[in-house]
Amino acid sequence: MLTVLLASMLTLAFNIHPVRSDWTWTETIYIRADGSVEPDTAPISTVVNITYTLTDNIVGDVPEDDSAIIVEKDNIVVDGAGYTLQGLTALFSKGIDLSGRENVTNRNMEIKAFWHDIHLYESSNNTIYRNNLTGNIGIYLESCSYNVVSENNISNIEFRESSYNTILLNNVWGRIQLNLDSTYNTIFGNTIINSTWGIDINLGSNNNLVSGNSIRNNKYGVHIFESFNNTFCGNNITNNSGRGIFLWGGALYNSFYHNFVNNTKQVYVDAGYTNFWHNGYPSGGNYWSDYNGTDFFSGPYQNETGSD
Repeated sequence: MLTVLLASMLTLAFNIHPVRSDWTWTETIYIRADGSVEPDTAPISTVVNITYTLTDNIVGDVPEDDSAIIVEKDNIVVDGAGYTLQGLTALFSKGIDLSGRENVTNRNMEIKAFWHDIHLYESSNNTIYRNNLTGNIGIYLESCSYNVVSENNISNIEFRESSYNTILLNNVWGRIQLNLDSTYNTIFGNTIINSTWGIDINLGSNNNLVSGNSIRNNKYGVHIFESFNNTFCGNNITNNSGRGIFLWGGALYNSFYHNFVNNTKQVYVDAGYTNFWHNGYPSGGNYWSDYNGTDFFSGPYQNETGSD
């Protein structure tokens, strides 16, 4: 009897799991350049100061112009491990600030209710991978180059009602926004829904590659302003209520091919600006859902009988 009782107690002991409670944000969390985490009570563990992993949800009322987590160290991985980082959409608040960073990977995190969920400024060679983002702007890059934004789900704006952001909501910007000379970035395999601008490229943000994304149920799927030589290929640009693609104000020499384009109003392009809607023969152009013609010709000069 004593042996059975002891065995039962040991079984219970090994099956007890700690109860997790959300860690309440009271001050900015820093991953310092020396590898330390401040404050040391923050629910972030590290392995040899290379991989930093959340061990709990982080929630709190992050104020205006403040950040929940600021990363000051290069060449690391910040792994959300499926946990949530949550604010209350205060003006210009940031979930994770990667300004000035190089070779940082941010992955597997749910980030919601910030003005910018993930913020990069003058940052290069970083990877934003497999996050679920719910904020005003999901991923914001300013003056950034050679970053990869891949396989993120970005949807459903959440806002706190307040006097300062009510008007701004009418101009809620891009789910993924490239701004002010952000060049040679790759935006690949993301799902972007329910915003004003799905992907927003502005002000000298040139030579970016946007490929394999699902951009749907936004007001405008793609918006480009004063930016050149960006390539959109293999994207699903569908069910956007305003325009699928909106190019204006000096959007020049951008290329669109192999996209599936299915919107009530497909494209708006400012008069006088040249952009490209095919990739030459035999690569071809886009699938336009409202095209009612018949393909009678083939060949590099489209003068041969037969469909291609």
